[in-house]
Amino acid sequence: MIPQPKPDVPVYAHEDLLAYATRLGMNAGLPEERARIQAEMLLESDLMGHTTHGLNLLPVFLAELGSGGMKAEGEPVVLADHPAALHWDGQFLPGTWLMARAIEAARAKLKNNPVVTVVIRQAHHIAGLVAYLRLATEACPASSAWPLPKLDAARLGCAYAACEAVTERLAAAVN
Repeated sequence: MIPQPKPDVPVYAHEDLLAYATRLGMNAGLPEERARIQAEMLLESDLMGHTTHGLNLLPVFLAELGSGGMKAEGEPVVLADHPAALHWDGQFLPGTWLMARAIEAARAKLKNNPVVTVVIRQAHHIAGLVAYLRLATEACPASSAWPLPKLDAARLGCAYAACEAVTERLAAAVN
């Protein structure tokens, strides 16, 4: 059953909110890609019902950009890079953008490893973890990274089952 909006609560189009939040981030100094990713992750949290970690955080993020508590530009520093693990110093860059980058980096390592860990120190607030489920599950075995080479069937089955369970939970949360 699709929840119906309350009569006294305004309803906005997804694309309008995404564009507005992106513009606010850009006006505060974020490059367009980072502002868009930040807006997407905040809006995704809202849409999944985690409003405390959604667009509600945007004024705080914008204030942090203004005060220098969040850096608008720069790159994470790679402290360690192993076949199945990464360790970055996030330099207080936007946590939402760092998380999206970390998922991309982990996805590349999934071609040779069934489990990849990324640790990021000194990241700014990442918003709601729930917002990253879609990005993380896109890296599941059904993606181009599958099949993984040089792994026995039991380990592959466990990795697939774990990823499938996350995908099912995500689908249930969205529905």
